[in-house]
Amino acid sequence: MFLIILLRTSVTQNSIRNCLLKKLFSLKNLNNPDDEEEKLTIQYLIHYLRSLRINQYDLSYNKILNLYTTHQIAAGSSTDLCLKKLGQFLRDLFHNGQELSEENRIENDNQQYLVILNPIQQTDDKITFEHDLDMNTCCILLNIFHDRLPASYQILWCSNVTDEDIHLFFSRIRTFRYLTFVIMDIDKMHHRLRELLLNEQDLLTHEQEHGTVYYFSRELTTSRKGLREFQIPEEYRNPNQTYTQLMTLFQKQQSILPQMQIIYGTAGIGE
Repeated sequence: MFLIILLRTSVTQNSIRNCLLKKLFSLKNLNNPDDEEEKLTIQYLIHYLRSLRINQYDLSYNKILNLYTTHQIAAGSSTDLCLKKLGQFLRDLFHNGQELSEENRIENDNQQYLVILNPIQQTDDKITFEHDLDMNTCCILLNIFHDRLPASYQILWCSNVTDEDIHLFFSRIRTFRYLTFVIMDIDKMHHRLRELLLNEQDLLTHEQEHGTVYYFSRELTTSRKGLREFQIPEEYRNPNQTYTQLMTLFQKQQSILPQMQIIYGTAGIGE
């Protein structure tokens, strides 16, 4: 939807795209739709496409400007025409899906891995978290993606998942068979949703081609058909090595480092 809005030509200063850009860039006025609005549109297109974390394609300003000019969607176009123009835009950008259909350098033969996490250490603290993402788990997660920064569509957080989320995620696994996917927080799922997810996992065992999937859990075992234990290399647990690799990936992909602050201590004490 965002891409269609950005590619659609504006005919008024109060168009949907105009309003969207005002919200995104905190601008009160876009006085020159033919110049300023187009420049901001290209900038946000580049930002959005970078979030997909797909390597080996050109996201330079001139490249996106050329594609934008070629595949603009006329105001008032039908839904079918909007989707057709969007498809042409993505086809030309991603070289007709070439990178997504190239074989990954990692062996990929219908693999589903179980990443067995360490048991939670019992402490006197009664603090509970929505996600089980300690430093050890985080390091393993980042290393699994090897030479890529993971994208949000490659990770399923099961603590707040829905039926539709599960079906959509497994459809991606089946479609992009040379990408890596991760499923987190299985142990915190509602039993009905967990059964649905495990049924999808079982269906994958009968299919020849799909992405590599890593299931993170403290409760699942390799007795489930189709799941093999992932033997975690020792360097995957090393936070220093993981940090170095992460910084290298940010530099290679020309991504801006997020500005993060760490807040710790009991709530209300100001630490």
